[in-house]
Amino acid sequence: MTTEELVEKAKEYCEEEYRDTKMLYNRKGSYFYHDDSIVKTGLKYCLAVVQFIQTCGVKYEDVSWYDDYRKKFSEIQKNY
Repeated sequence: MTTEELVEKAKEYCEEEYRDTKMLYNRKGSYFYHDDSIVKTGLKYCLAVVQFIQTCGVKYEDVSWYDDYRKKFSEIQKNY
């Protein structure tokens, strides 16, 4: 896989993780309902993917968009 493909797949993963985390956090009556640990876990999964692709040769500059996801995840809790 090329660097661009790795970065694109990582972005897709983080976006999916963000959507799922937001949905679970806001689901009423769910076990995960308003559980802050689900937000932290989703963000950790994204970080793990970003760190993994860096071990495959992707430069930090190519994954600086991770900071945007960090902010988006923190907004989940603020917006409720």
